[in-house]
Amino acid sequence: MHRMAIVVLCAVCAAARTAASAEPLDDPTRPSNARSAAELRPPEQRELRLEGIFRRDERYIAIVDGRIVHEGERIANATIEAITADAVRYSRDGHDHTARLAKTTLKVQQPSAPQMKLP
Repeated sequence: MHRMAIVVLCAVCAAARTAASAEPLDDPTRPSNARSAAELRPPEQRELRLEGIFRRDERYIAIVDGRIVHEGERIANATIEAITADAVRYSRDGHDHTARLAKTTLKVQQPSAPQMKLP
C-alpha cells in the first residue's frame, strides 16, 4: 500500500512538472491583464522570434516561432532569405529584417576517444 502511494505521488509530480515546464514564466510585477506591444500586433506584423539555429550537412536550419525553417521558406508572411550561425535574415512587404539569437550559442563537440594511460 505504501509503495503504491509513492508511485502515484511520483506520477502526479511528473505530470505537474511537465505541465509547468510547458507554460512560460510570468513576471510577478506585471499586471495580469497587461499585454506586450508585440502581442497586440497581428502575427503578420510581429518580428519573427528566432529560437535556435543548428547546422546540418553544411547548411544552417533555424527554429523560428516554434517551426523548423530553411532558406527560401515562408513563415508569418515573411520569406527566410538567409540563415547564418547567429541570425536569420528575412523579408516582409519589401523590407529586410534580421532576427538574432538572444543568447550566445553553445558549440557541441563530439567527445574524443578515451585516451589510454601508459605506465
